[in-house]
Amino acid sequence: MHATTPVPGSGGPGRYWGGLGSRTVFRFLAGCHVITRADRLRLPPPGRDGGLPGRTGGFCRRRADGTVERLPSKVDNVRFAAGEAFIVETTGGGGLGPPADRDPEAVRGGLATGAITPAGALEGYGFIAEN
Repeated sequence: MHATTPVPGSGGPGRYWGGLGSRTVFRFLAGCHVITRADRLRLPPPGRDGGLPGRTGGFCRRRADGTVERLPSKVDNVRFAAGEAFIVETTGGGGLGPPADRDPEAVRGGLATGAITPAGALEGYGFIAEN
């Protein structure tokens, strides 16, 4: 079984923010082995023309007790037990253009839809979310 959702705040700030990464959670119904292979998990994708970097992705294991551990970007035959979950997060894209050029209404819209987080709005745009 699996489910995929966007990762809020994963796109880099910019006049146009980078595309959001996605989170896919695979819950295993039987024991299995997982192999991971990915790049851009240590260094984020850069922004362009003044845009800021996107957020890196990664691989995680969520154990049956709810604890989560990060897995290396390249690993062979990690054993998962039935009921554990394999979480795959893709990297968000880098922003395009200076964040200061983004329309404040677009930042409000991103907050309303969950594309950016209140902390991301403050850090990337100097925008304080209204309560």
